[in-house]
Amino acid sequence: MVKQNVGRSIRVGLRRRMRQGFSLVELGIVIAVIAVLAAVVIFGRGFISAARITKAIDASNTARKAASTFAGTSGGAFLATNEPAEHLL
Repeated sequence: MVKQNVGRSIRVGLRRRMRQGFSLVELGIVIAVIAVLAAVVIFGRGFISAARITKAIDASNTARKAASTFAGTSGGAFLATNEPAEHLL
């Protein structure tokens, strides 16, 4: 009989605690996690745009090197699309 009363009082205590809501510590932890996630998103955008700029610069450097190599192998001349390339051979 005593065991049943102890179990019953524990269940009643848990029900009362559930009705009270969240404690300030729990709410503070949730707010801190949301703040950290927001900071990661805000600062991450800057890194993404910097990476896109770096990628564009690298692509233009690759095109410049390709044009320089072509000019070196073709006697320093860039050909138009309708101009024959037979004089370079």
